[in-house]
Amino acid sequence: MGADCDDAVALALLLQKMRRGECEILCVTAATTRRGAAAAIAAICSGYSYPDIPVGKMAPPPLACDKEDSFAEAVAKLYGKEDVGTDAVSLMRKTLEEAEEKVVLAEIGPLTNVARLLCSPPDRYSDKTGAELVWRKAEALFVMGGSFSENYKLWGREGQSPLCEWNIAQDVVSARFVAENIPVPICFVPFEAGAEVYAEIREAENQPLWDCAREFARKYGLPCKGTFSRPCWDPVTCLCAVSDVRKYYRFSEFGKVAISKEGITTFSAEKGGNARIVLLRENYRDVAEKLVGF
Repeated sequence: MGADCDDAVALALLLQKMRRGECEILCVTAATTRRGAAAAIAAICSGYSYPDIPVGKMAPPPLACDKEDSFAEAVAKLYGKEDVGTDAVSLMRKTLEEAEEKVVLAEIGPLTNVARLLCSPPDRYSDKTGAELVWRKAEALFVMGGSFSENYKLWGREGQSPLCEWNIAQDVVSARFVAENIPVPICFVPFEAGAEVYAEIREAENQPLWDCAREFARKYGLPCKGTFSRPCWDPVTCLCAVSDVRKYYRFSEFGKVAISKEGITTFSAEKGGNARIVLLRENYRDVAEKLVGF
């Protein structure tokens, strides 16, 4: 939260689905230590009349990208919110322990918090390790991350070199650890799945979300007068986690995702593997029709 405003759109999408009874958000954790991130999350949740959703803060050390902030601190100040909340890993542990049915995890930022969760020891919230909690209480993990050559033809990038996707690049060590050690099915929703899917954010529909978009546009000198459009990497990931998107995308068979030391992701079909990737269809851009009404 604070790097790109599609994070804010993704949260708004889930909050709208929660309003309609299509999902329940148990907690939200910031995958960044940048100032204002947790507060901006709280402002958006409050804007949708869900002020009591627990928000977790990422513990130091910061990632290199945390030095850049497009809107988080500005939105936090605008709404008088503070970066309060439980440590992100502790909140995830508490939430998983208390969950009465299996949950879906969605990670739309660097995988630092997830790696820390898997490595976490028993604590006051649970007598289980983090890996045990995930295995017992999580149905699957959806990750906005990576880029896969299987999509490059439909994406219009056939023959180009593999892309080191931004989320993976921010913490390659954690991404590799999660890919190799997650004890439940993991689905990678790659860069190309959302890069050409645009959702329109409108000023009149939700003020905190609009303020995130406006501040982001102001930071980069982009036009923003009443409406603002942005690629939907993170919203598409959240949509895949909670909705049927088979009209627009395909899911690979299960296998393994390998991540190089440079952050390049590759998929191989392997019997017994627990990883899938999202594959494009001819009409994948049309998924934007489902990303409305923020």
